Amino acid sequence: EELLGFEKPLLCTVEPLRDVKRGKPDDPKILFCHDMMGGYLEDRFIQGCDKSDSYRFHHWHLIDSFVYFSHYMVTIPPPGWISAGHKHGVKVLGTFIVESDPGTKILNEIREANLVSKVASQLAHVAAAYKFDGWLINIESEMDKSCGPFLLEFLKAVTTETHRSVPGSLVVWYDSVLLDGKLDWQNELSEKNSCFFDLCDGIFLNYGWTEEMLLKSAAHAGTRKSDVYVGIDVFARNTKYSGGYETFKAVEVARKHGLSSAIFAAGWVYETQDKKEFAANQCRFWDFPERCCPEWRVKTLPLCTSFCQGFGEKLFKAGEVVRSAAWFDLSRQQLQPRDQ
Repeated sequence: EELLGFEKPLLCTVEPLRDVKRGKPDDPKILFCHDMMGGYLEDRFIQGCDKSDSYRFHHWHLIDSFVYFSHYMVTIPPPGWISAGHKHGVKVLGTFIVESDPGTKILNEIREANLVSKVASQLAHVAAAYKFDGWLINIESEMDKSCGPFLLEFLKAVTTETHRSVPGSLVVWYDSVLLDGKLDWQNELSEKNSCFFDLCDGIFLNYGWTEEMLLKSAAHAGTRKSDVYVGIDVFARNTKYSGGYETFKAVEVARKHGLSSAIFAAGWVYETQDKKEFAANQCRFWDFPERCCPEWRVKTLPLCTSFCQGFGEKLFKAGEVVRSAAWFDLSRQQLQPRDQ
């Protein structure tokens, strides 16, 4: 009801998407899906907060897109994340997710009330109103065997409406439910899920892949290999690859086959490691080998930065202290260097 009734957003300002130079359009990309501690922590405050040790991300040159993830049905990225990403030419996506039995109920309501067009247009309206760049569509609810046409119609409508409302936007499908309504993660691109891939900008594969599966995915994708995002769980839960500080190795495997990567839950650094060493650990985690680093160059002027990461023990302006308390505000993050 809240989605269907959405009209105007809260008043807030975000930075426009900067034009940056990257590699060729079909080069492998990196998507960072930020799922940490339920989401909407200190980053949710539009004006920032009085804390300096919150999670922050500043290796924007490594990634092409950023997904803000939570388990709310409609997850809107906080303005600070949108602005920080846009300053570095990174597209920022929200998440539409339905899960388990409550999700099945929601999908059936949309289907039975013929609300596909309305829901799709509202999702597009939300993205345009809050000035972010698209959606991750995550359907993790089982449906009956006749749901196939509905799922395809829904994904096509969301993609079409979002592209219309937000030029250059992305809609990415998560590898989960199949046309027969069965919740069956494939961990690869195949004939079972390529129908969804064909209707949007990319597919986010589940995390239990093997290199053989990636070979088959690349063959199945053909000229769209870079639109296949290989899911990489930093916690490495039931995976064949290492996570943690060796996450880059899985990225290397994906890139070897021309596939993109979707790094999931890199907040692992903040959640599981010594928070006093967060700055050093964050740089250690994102210290990817050069072969994993895409080309990234700022193309537009003016260029002005103090390399502020969006936090501090004091707030300065023109070299003068204007606030003596600790602070955290991602919207204040400035352009970060490529080499960190």
